[in-house]
Amino acid sequence: HPDDSWLAVALAGGQVEILEFGSGRTVGTIRKGNPPVNSLAFSPDGTLMLCGLTSGKVELYDIEAKRIKGSFQAHEASINRLAFNPSGRLVGLASNDRSASIWDLKTGRRVRHFDSSRRPVQSVLFCGKGNFLLTGGGEMLLRVFDVRQGDQFRTLKGHEALVWDLWV
Repeated sequence: HPDDSWLAVALAGGQVEILEFGSGRTVGTIRKGNPPVNSLAFSPDGTLMLCGLTSGKVELYDIEAKRIKGSFQAHEASINRLAFNPSGRLVGLASNDRSASIWDLKTGRRVRHFDSSRRPVQSVLFCGKGNFLLTGGGEMLLRVFDVRQGDQFRTLKGHEALVWDLWV
């Protein structure tokens, strides 16, 4: 959570709990049941949480109300990572279907699809004030995509193992 007051935990069986960071006390259960959750992300303002499911679906939750606000089928395989852009309007997704995508949460539409990997995409991150999307995975390299243009801007090579996660 942006102000470090809450922590989201995805448990086996598809359950997601919200914990108070300081005390560790469970303040609510957001989700129960299958399919399992593979990835979680809080919006920059802390009002929303996304769950990336093993089915390729993404669920959007209202944190205060502790209820689902919407969902969409984003990919054909598991969502490995998801990340909000700085404004909280766009979300980047990395998937086992060997692609990444960007979705507009206000319209519910996919705005970009990057189908350039030969292996599952494991990680995704917005950088450069949200102007670029970085992806990494089984190809042992990083791809940098221009969000506005929709094309690959750069490839960063030289990694000796799978790129599991990214952080700036």
